[in-house]
Amino acid sequence: FGNPRFRKAVQKVVDAAQKHNRCLARMVPDVTTGVDLYRQGFDMIAYSGDCWVLHGALKAGANELRMRCSKPQRSVGARRK
Repeated sequence: FGNPRFRKAVQKVVDAAQKHNRCLARMVPDVTTGVDLYRQGFDMIAYSGDCWVLHGALKAGANELRMRCSKPQRSVGARRK
């Protein structure tokens, strides 16, 4: 989405929508992107989507499992009892 050609194409759509008095909407994966697009001229921002919500929940759960199930690290040279 950061490619200059893509950004130029999006701006062309924004300009056309404003010229023809049309509403412009877009789904965004995060708040920062939503704010940026609103400032660019988008009228409606749909925050997140089912796939992003699911991805975020799965990532948080996996990270929690990793953290809570990890074994304490033994120091180098420590003897096993």
